[in-house]
Amino acid sequence: DAGLMPKRVLDIAGTGGDGKHTVNISTLAALLCAAADEVKVCKYGNRSASGICGSMDVLESVGISIDRSPQQLASASKNQNFTPLFARTIYPGARHVAEARSSIGRPTLFNLLFSLARPIHGDFSFLMGFSKRESMQIASELLAHDKATCLLVHGQDGTDELSITGNGITEYALLRNGQMSSGVIDYEQIFGGKPVDIQFLQIKSKQEAIDLFLQTFDTSFSDKRIEVIRQSVLVNAAGALSIAFSEGSTSLEDSLFDSFQSLKDVLYSGKAREFLVSLQGEGTSVL
Repeated sequence: DAGLMPKRVLDIAGTGGDGKHTVNISTLAALLCAAADEVKVCKYGNRSASGICGSMDVLESVGISIDRSPQQLASASKNQNFTPLFARTIYPGARHVAEARSSIGRPTLFNLLFSLARPIHGDFSFLMGFSKRESMQIASELLAHDKATCLLVHGQDGTDELSITGNGITEYALLRNGQMSSGVIDYEQIFGGKPVDIQFLQIKSKQEAIDLFLQTFDTSFSDKRIEVIRQSVLVNAAGALSIAFSEGSTSLEDSLFDSFQSLKDVLYSGKAREFLVSLQGEGTSVL
């Protein structure tokens, strides 16, 4: 509508390569943010090169189209809240290194390069995770003069996301309006949860990743493992949503907690599952 402000655009992406083989947390968190209907999400990702199931692998497997031309991407971004940005489509040159990356089977420079060379212009926010502190520091230096608002995170347990495992501590660098601040996000202190063993988030096969992906948004499923996954998804979605709307007048901790609470309603009301179903192509629903 002409009288409404355009929705802000955000992305959530891990740079991968942490070797933890966890369920697709950033992809689920991106969908949850989009389901909240407050932002547009352009989810950057790729097929797996060093893990078990990449973000584009799982989206494709649950019936969400990932192979779109630049023209289709532009149209989709105007009309819906969630748009997959498949690396091999938006960066055509990536096709030429895909086979080499897969054969190497471990993190390379491209994990960082493609994540930073994002194709979105204008005012947007993103949450980006790094498995190594050194990579986060490099990225913060490269983005120091960028106009985007970004929260760069490194879990002290070696994960490339806001951590709820290990000691539940995440190191961060927050860049906003050319200013950078840094510190730690304490899962227990901010969200009130006790850190858990990472094994609850780990997968052994692509099929397991797909099954858990679908069960996370289906509230008819409820066991300890699914609840741990949901908690991780909520925390990471809160990280992205909090920086999309925080202008610096509210502390990061307060913004994280407020976003976490509002996203819980989206998840447990069934709104997130309904949104996921709406993205699936006709005849491809697996829910």
